[in-house]
Amino acid sequence: MATELSDKVFKHFYWSKVGPENVPWECVKTEHDKTVHPTDVVFAYDDPYRETVVYLNFDLKSYSKSSITPGALRDALVSLGMAVDCAPISEEWTRKYCRPGEGADIKGVLFVYNHDGDYQRSTKDLLEHVFDEPVKIPTGVDVHVIGPKDVQYLYDVAAQISRHRGDGILPVLADCSYFHPDVSHPVRDRARIARKEWQLPITIEMILAPWQMLKYRTGEGEGLKIFYRGEGASFQEFLYLLDYMVLYQILSRFRQIEILMTSEANENFTAHFEQAIQSYEKYTLHSLGEKKAKISLSVMDRTTPKYFTTQLGMGERSYD
Repeated sequence: MATELSDKVFKHFYWSKVGPENVPWECVKTEHDKTVHPTDVVFAYDDPYRETVVYLNFDLKSYSKSSITPGALRDALVSLGMAVDCAPISEEWTRKYCRPGEGADIKGVLFVYNHDGDYQRSTKDLLEHVFDEPVKIPTGVDVHVIGPKDVQYLYDVAAQISRHRGDGILPVLADCSYFHPDVSHPVRDRARIARKEWQLPITIEMILAPWQMLKYRTGEGEGLKIFYRGEGASFQEFLYLLDYMVLYQILSRFRQIEILMTSEANENFTAHFEQAIQSYEKYTLHSLGEKKAKISLSVMDRTTPKYFTTQLGMGERSYD
């Protein structure tokens, strides 16, 4: 699964696989009451704003629908939380996975793949009852969950990027970048400026966001692909996206903007988007003018990921 993810999905997000796969390493915190922690795979990317490398310690799970239970997920989150808590002070983990002399920000990712394809609920629904009981994740530890529907969505996005690049619609990786606007912090009174213009990665937070924006440059200028996770079931759904585009001057900056919906998009999403533009102009008194003609909408192809047909990662590891 790790190789498949690296080659077919995460390379399009400017993530790289680092270090060995599927290895145990010694626990160095007595309060964990464990001998070792597991690491299935680690992906790394350069933080877009900070001089820091972000390391994602993955716990890969392949479950049938009936095995995706609150208890199983709760146990996985606790185990992963302890691993991420231990990793920064583990000489063994840092030696295996970290670049020497560079700042490191280590996060955990619980990756839940449904191998029988029958689980259709969102990640929010997936976690609905997990926290009915205490989940003891150490303070200060970041753990993210990529659920079955997220897996499908990310696979579709990566496959669409790959096809567009193969068809010459998108240029090579060096001429693309995920969109990270320069922003000011209203409380801390300081700006966050992207470290460079091109080849910036998607972040783990962006992966789980409502949309992901990939900009690109050609001899004709700069364009933008917006991969949109929602269904477009109402015009109100698009208002936040339009507000974001206006706030960061996206309509002025890019000559061509394509919004790519999922295969589960509402059949009336185009009409709802037009209604959203009309509503936005009416209530903000901000005319989008000719700029709105730059925007087109389309639907991504659905691509079925096939990693495993059996359970992976269930229960205790044999080396614990």
